Amino acid sequence: MSVSEGKGLLPIPFKCTDTITQYKFVTLDVTECTKTETVVEQADVGNVAEGTKIIGITATKTTAANQNVTVNMGGVCYLTVNGSGTEIVVNDRLKSDASGIGIKIAADHDEVGAIALVGSTTSGEIIPVLVKPYTLHEE
Repeated sequence: MSVSEGKGLLPIPFKCTDTITQYKFVTLDVTECTKTETVVEQADVGNVAEGTKIIGITATKTTAANQNVTVNMGGVCYLTVNGSGTEIVVNDRLKSDASGIGIKIAADHDEVGAIALVGSTTSGEIIPVLVKPYTLHEE
């Protein structure tokens, strides 16, 4: 799969705080951001936990800190998911687990990062999703 695959993508380059894996959720690293540089981190980089606000999905990967990584902040792209514990079906809202992998939301006040465009019952499967970060507030 190439970086350009997808529809209506909004790919933005960011500096990373550590090694970043392709097709995973990322968030802003607020401790590293400056007035001139925005920095992202993957959920497995230590101080980011489930429920952290997602800004997008990585389209590229890095091999070390301080490299540029492309993040899709809108449109249709690919995401690594885990549908083995709780099955993911079309139109499910997905959030990040503690390692940036997409999982089906379980609570009514979760941080949604994407909408599944196909289902999955497998761990580590890469599926197409609609990138749509928002906070879910259902009553």
